[in-house]
Amino acid sequence: MEDMIFLYVKHNKERAFNIVYKRYYKKIYGLAYKILYDKTIVEDCVQEIFIKVYENLEKFRFGSSLGTWIYRITINHLINVNKKIDFYLDIDEEKFQSKIEYSIELAELQEKIKKALNELNELEKKVFILREMEGFSYKEIANITELNEGTVKSKLHYIKLKLRDILSEYVNNG
Repeated sequence: MEDMIFLYVKHNKERAFNIVYKRYYKKIYGLAYKILYDKTIVEDCVQEIFIKVYENLEKFRFGSSLGTWIYRITINHLINVNKKIDFYLDIDEEKFQSKIEYSIELAELQEKIKKALNELNELEKKVFILREMEGFSYKEIANITELNEGTVKSKLHYIKLKLRDILSEYVNNG
């Protein structure tokens, strides 16, 4: 995906930006909301962040991941916004920084989990999502997937082992 964005930046900046916007809008909005808790301020911030991304897209050199670069822009912007509203909200800078770091780690973990899920085959992904994310019972999953209940339980066990292996580097070093 990042290779495609790189090519679009060279030839069609607007198309590259549209891809970036669609891919990161919800993540950036969520991060900003977790930190600022004010919908109006968050909406303004997200708009300002994406203006900065657009204006600097040609400067991105793919030395880090695109997501990391966008989060860096986001965090810097949120810190500056916090400094402006700090007087009114009386926010403790240490708590604010801690909240930002936690939000970044959570966003990065969510990205890692998403990538790990993409390494599963379709049946594995379906079983895992139905059970762990949607809360379906083993019986319901068996009916949906046309597997027997014991097979669903067994598959889920092996899926979790597989995901643990995929995520082990992040979990052990994170």
